[in-house]
Amino acid sequence: NVSTGESLPARDHWTTQALISPDVLAVSTFGRLRENPRIHALLDFITGWHLSHLSANDMRSQPIAGAQERLSPSGDNLANVVQYLADNHPERLEKIFVALRRRVPRIDRIDAQMDRSGRLLLMLKDKPFGESIQARYASEGTMKLLAYLVQLYDPNSPPLIGIEEPENFLHPALLAELAEECEQATAHTQLIVTTHSPFFIDHLDAKQVHALSRGEDGYTVVKCVANMRGIPEMLETGSSLGDLWMSNFFEYSSP
Repeated sequence: NVSTGESLPARDHWTTQALISPDVLAVSTFGRLRENPRIHALLDFITGWHLSHLSANDMRSQPIAGAQERLSPSGDNLANVVQYLADNHPERLEKIFVALRRRVPRIDRIDAQMDRSGRLLLMLKDKPFGESIQARYASEGTMKLLAYLVQLYDPNSPPLIGIEEPENFLHPALLAELAEECEQATAHTQLIVTTHSPFFIDHLDAKQVHALSRGEDGYTVVKCVANMRGIPEMLETGSSLGDLWMSNFFEYSSP
């Protein structure tokens, strides 16, 4: 159950506690005490968030072999997660490959293989060729799209996934596909995506898009695009969210 803070169940009561320093988080301190189950649940929720800012260079690394369940923020353990999925959730890995092939049709398969030094290599099989090549020679867009699909198809989804600027290194045409995958993933997790791409938001509902700006007082101001004056009416006439944004129709649209 979630309490708004305005009232408490009859068995609960308010207490005042002093922290040793203003930079200590109360949720971190009190969430570890058995007597605070609600704060513990909030702590578990926050620490379960998965935030990523993928790096194409890091994803080309050759990590030490060993299955790992979740992708790191930079994606430097992509090969380890592919290995984990192959060993424990092969059906989920096949769904990732199916989704990847829809966007990059020539891709046949990607496997994690251990070399003689004990490091993992991601090997990519391209349909026109008989031999696999190391995935680090694939395009940055292919590597990033694979990593995003690994995140979105996680068999044990975190409570919240944060993705930073997915448009980097991806062809604009692929952003529509990625937006669709992100929307499907919201059936089993919460998703926050920050973007500067009109092509990405073109394929979202106005209720799913929030514009951020810095207010006069220096603090961030957030407003849902669906609640901006004139936006719903212009969308009904056939305008796209991306065009409206780039044409400065959003209330918060300045760079």
